Amino acid sequence: MPTDGGLGRAIQVRRAELGLKRKDLARSAALSYPYLSELENGSKAPSAKALAQLAVALQLSPADLLARAEAIAPGVPEGEMRFASAADAYRAGPGRHAQAEVMDLPADSAILERIADLVATTVRAELNAWARNNLPSLAREELSRLLAPTEGDRP
Repeated sequence: MPTDGGLGRAIQVRRAELGLKRKDLARSAALSYPYLSELENGSKAPSAKALAQLAVALQLSPADLLARAEAIAPGVPEGEMRFASAADAYRAGPGRHAQAEVMDLPADSAILERIADLVATTVRAELNAWARNNLPSLAREELSRLLAPTEGDRP
């Protein structure tokens, strides 16, 4: 499934910022080198799981990685980014906000639907990560609390 290349470019840019080679990122994200190559080239879109793994390996949240992908407009020369707002440009990093081109975004249904899909994917990935990382310990704590003897149970 071809993509617009924004996500692949965002992955490449962040990988370069961190000084990682593609094979290092693939290993760190627990993805195969060919799959990562396809993601970076824009010939494949990542699953929610792969997106979450990539974000962690790139030291970003999935939402930040998707925001970077949205900020990179197809056809914009390398090194330049377009931003939806001045705040997005500022969040992109030091010095970038001065170069940012603030765009007016039309409120048509296709863009709103795409944003809704991106938000849903990001929220799903964040909830899955939270459930995987936090829920087991919270459940253990609650079970321990419920099963712990109380003062009234002692003889």
